[in-house]
Amino acid sequence: YYQRALNISSDEDFKNTIRQNLVGISPRIESIPQLQKMFENLPINASANEKFHILNSIASLFKASGNESKAYEYYNRAEKDLEISAFPSRAVELYENRALVSPSRYLRILDLKKAADVYHQYMLCDSVLLGSIYVNLADTYADAMDYSAANDYYTLAAEYYQRLTDGNDAKLTLLNNWAQNFANVREYEMAIRIQKLVCEIRREYLGDSHPEYSKSLSNLMAYYLDADSIPQAERIFSLYQSSREKQSGDWCVDINYHNGLLQLQKQNWAEAKKSLQTALSLYDDEHTKYNIMSLLAEVARVTGDTEQFATLRRKEWMFLKNDIIENFHQLTQAERRTQQFYLQNIIDQLAEDITFAPSLTKDAFAFRLFEKGLLFHSATEINKILRKKAGKSEKFGRYRALLTEQSFAHSIGDSATIIA
Repeated sequence: YYQRALNISSDEDFKNTIRQNLVGISPRIESIPQLQKMFENLPINASANEKFHILNSIASLFKASGNESKAYEYYNRAEKDLEISAFPSRAVELYENRALVSPSRYLRILDLKKAADVYHQYMLCDSVLLGSIYVNLADTYADAMDYSAANDYYTLAAEYYQRLTDGNDAKLTLLNNWAQNFANVREYEMAIRIQKLVCEIRREYLGDSHPEYSKSLSNLMAYYLDADSIPQAERIFSLYQSSREKQSGDWCVDINYHNGLLQLQKQNWAEAKKSLQTALSLYDDEHTKYNIMSLLAEVARVTGDTEQFATLRRKEWMFLKNDIIENFHQLTQAERRTQQFYLQNIIDQLAEDITFAPSLTKDAFAFRLFEKGLLFHSATEINKILRKKAGKSEKFGRYRALLTEQSFAHSIGDSATIIA
């Protein structure tokens, strides 16, 4: 009916009002092509508010459809028509949404900080909203292995989440992630204290057969194992097993994995190997399989199984190389330095691995060369190498052209081009 009124009316002010009303409901009834056409047909004197609504709606639809690069592009376009002083809450929402589809952690952090700055500058009243921004910032810093910064933001988020009830999922997610952050820096006492609270609350609000309660127990058991508190870990494993067996689905794989972790800590090698191999054959998640292979490799080392050890190590290194290649483009310089530190620990272990399993020599050398290549990742370093060693102006020119393309791809959020 709005469309029919728009076609009939000759009053331009009235038509502008209709367009604004259309924009307000368009995300629920219009497809992306229709919204794009609506934007193209806007009159030259269309308000910034009208333009923003349509562009933001297109971005949201691209985001919902999983096309993150296009969503990022349209959020960028919408930002140009964003009247922050008139609609600060709208600005916070845009920056939060754009952070979710950002092509790198660095850009994600920038957008989340912009959202927090707008909140403070315009003294918005929704403390839970600010708390969620701080949780997202903390999680992003934790992903980047900057655990100190993550802890600062988890602390801030906790202050703004105080008015939430204990059973609120957002509050429990904060506590769960905060406990993990403490565990990452080996502050197990704090990690255990917080995670026990999460377990108690989830059992009270959800019951002892709920999957979220089981996940909380799983995390708590892991922290006890990391703290070498085996009796407490056994007690929590018993609760975990009881909880998982009450649930539908294939709980056998999870129980085998957790039993494997427990037996490994108790140095029951045969039982640990049996449980972990069962879990490895049933899990689909690649990162979990990588972790299990690492554990099984250590079992093979202790039990003297050089052939099994070599097979597992090769699979580990292959997974690690593929994972680095896939994610390297979005790492900041600081994150790459942290990654180098992590890889150096693996490199330091190579000599011991080769001594135990000489058949790994060729694979270890290849991995060492791969790791060495990652050292030359900054534009300045690549620049220097190409000038000094390549000696071919066309090769250098092509590199500069690719760098320009990559910079442009970053600016529009085209992650496919960045990876290419």
